[in-house]
Amino acid sequence: MNKKNNECNAIEIARFTFDWINTYIPTLRTNSLHTVRAYKTTVNLYVRYLEDKGITDKTFNAECFSVSYLNDWLIWLRQERDCSNKSCNNRLAAMKCLLKYIGTRNAIYKVFYLEAAASVKRLVESKPKVQSMTKDAVKAILATPNTSDKIGLRDTAIMAFEYGTATRIDEVLSLNGFYFYI
Repeated sequence: MNKKNNECNAIEIARFTFDWINTYIPTLRTNSLHTVRAYKTTVNLYVRYLEDKGITDKTFNAECFSVSYLNDWLIWLRQERDCSNKSCNNRLAAMKCLLKYIGTRNAIYKVFYLEAAASVKRLVESKPKVQSMTKDAVKAILATPNTSDKIGLRDTAIMAFEYGTATRIDEVLSLNGFYFYI
């Protein structure tokens, strides 16, 4: 690839990235300012990583989105930025979204997304152990309502149903056919 062609590609990729951050994400992808900020942070972190690798605006090219760069970026996030696997996976998902967007804007860049989606794997996340209540705690909570009146019986039934089905009160109340009379 010659220098002139390389510069055109870099400018085009930068323009697509700008459009993605400032138009596509906030208007078509999400209404959340936190998500927009996370996507911007992802792009900034990738640029910082490329700068650490010695890539400048003069040497930036399409190869900067190769599988090896993306895998090295994940390692960089873990080692240099001390990011958790979950954070790295969120960043990777944002980067894949960007690459997919770039690929839809110019078919030449479709290989970015196809390669990244197929080859760059998510990091393994440890699943947190769920803490549950003891049997005695559940018995104590279920014994709280006064079961000698209708309201107490209703409350006991709702709590037992919630516990048995792992639902929240808003989910129980939104069920059709459930009417709780006071």
